[in-house]
Amino acid sequence: MSLMNIAGTQPVEDPEYRYKMPRLQAKIEGRGNGIKTLVVNCADIAASLHRSTAEVCKFFGCELGAQSKYDDKTDRAIVNGAFEAAMMQQHLLKYIEGFVLCPACRLPETKYKFKGQLIFHKCYACGAVEPVDMNHKLTTFIFKEHTAAKRSSKDDKKKKDKKDKKEKKSKKSQDEPEDESSSKEKKEKRDKDKKDKKDKKRKHHKDNGPSGADEDDEVVWHTDLSAEAVAARAAEAEAIEAAAAAAVQAAAAEEVVATLDNLQVDDENALDSAVSNLQRFLSENHSEAEVFEELCRQQTYSALPITDRLVIFFRSAFTEQVLAKNQVTKYAPVLEQIVDSQHAQYQLLALVEHFCAVEHFALLTSFPLLLKLLYDEDLLEEECLVTWANNGVRKEYAHWAITDELAAKLKTLMGPFIEWLENAEEESGDDSDD
Repeated sequence: MSLMNIAGTQPVEDPEYRYKMPRLQAKIEGRGNGIKTLVVNCADIAASLHRSTAEVCKFFGCELGAQSKYDDKTDRAIVNGAFEAAMMQQHLLKYIEGFVLCPACRLPETKYKFKGQLIFHKCYACGAVEPVDMNHKLTTFIFKEHTAAKRSSKDDKKKKDKKDKKEKKSKKSQDEPEDESSSKEKKEKRDKDKKDKKDKKRKHHKDNGPSGADEDDEVVWHTDLSAEAVAARAAEAEAIEAAAAAAVQAAAAEEVVATLDNLQVDDENALDSAVSNLQRFLSENHSEAEVFEELCRQQTYSALPITDRLVIFFRSAFTEQVLAKNQVTKYAPVLEQIVDSQHAQYQLLALVEHFCAVEHFALLTSFPLLLKLLYDEDLLEEECLVTWANNGVRKEYAHWAITDELAAKLKTLMGPFIEWLENAEEESGDDSDD
């Protein structure tokens, strides 16, 4: 069986890489409407990824738009339709990228952690806890599988407890009963021992206690009902309470109890600290790879989600001299590694708006120029820019400090750039027709 490195959409070429899995093997069976593809080694692949075979099989069904079925009795994973092994291998890499690899360290050392209606990757290599993409259809199946496994474990526990109880009862009934005479003797001996103890105790109190004459002459403090005695008892009680309260406060001051309240991370302070540390790092000469590695390190050490990498880098890299020092071109290679989805592009647009309209108001009129520079570096796509300009997703991503008035100004400034984009597309379409 040929093995390959466990990797997502980015291949791992290291021959000494310790995480391996078998290469996918597919076999097409049947013909006509009954044609289907059997994933021969689906169980071996799932075991290498520490996932259930049914989950891997279901992912193929979701991605290929076909019915899929895994029979645990026969250990057969089937997807309806005819699909080549090479194509299914590519889809398997997508599954590994989204549901196996840790988003932080990119190692396949994750397990699912369920919290409410969300699923998280808990990485046992770096300790990161990152959310799974809940938009994928597979998450519904994962939830169902988790619920069924939880219910099954509870049922098994109940059956085991019931069985143990029954065995214990059966064993007890099989034990021979004690002889009645011996039981009676033991009981009499116990009673006699108790009586002797009571007699000794009574005699001890009698010998050590005060004589009858003394008892008449002495007034016991706690039974004295005079005003002075009552006041003394009250003062002593107050003193005892005050001392106890002081002791409790001192203990509370010395000891910090680990609760969720005092273990919470202040995200804003953590973000500011990460930005400050990365700014110092950028002031020195480092390669693009080193800068990206330091960014990931600051995000992980600050216990911030992976989606905050763009916020940390943008606030660290770009200053009021963004145009004069050509910072967009300078940091574009690093941004390319962060802005890798539509979500990240919308996040970048929101950051640019806040940068020009709130942080550095003097750059407000330069807003479309910054967008043009980011567009030229292929960091912003035309589709995302047009959708943003038409308020398609703006409310979902825009910063709360961008008021309606500022939003209207930004849209007006953005108008000519969007018009230029649309005209450029029409002209390129006409040229292709010619």
